Amino acid sequence: MTQSYHRGVQCPKCGVALTGSQNQMACQTCGGMFVTEALLDEMLRTVDGSIDPTERRTLADWPDGDAGPRLCPHCQAPMLQLVIERIPVERCKTHGVWFDGQELERVLSPHVTAESFTAREEIRRFFADHLEFGSLTALIEAIRRLIRRTRD
Repeated sequence: MTQSYHRGVQCPKCGVALTGSQNQMACQTCGGMFVTEALLDEMLRTVDGSIDPTERRTLADWPDGDAGPRLCPHCQAPMLQLVIERIPVERCKTHGVWFDGQELERVLSPHVTAESFTAREEIRRFFADHLEFGSLTALIEAIRRLIRRTRD
């Protein structure tokens, strides 16, 4: 997949143009990521199924909070604050969820302790060196390896 810059779609944290696809866009400056709710639900189902097939989470499992200071990169409406797996994120009910750098990995790895989460840097380097942006299968596989490694 080729990276594309989305004209007028800017990072809600640092204001630079986001790159990626319609389902997920990333900020090359701060490492934040904006994903659609459908893609996030797919990621949660896939990761949950590898841990415990009876456990299935969706974005509906976490209630929205108040409007926060950050604006949706698409519509410029204030995003709602919510906490997913103890990670504060922002959500536009129309367009998706914003994760600051490394927050998506932490949401997808809720059983990994904070002390062992330093391995996330290894995953980030792996993606930067070997994968094209947007490879959902590769992202999920890397997270599975991290979860397995921390359990051993």
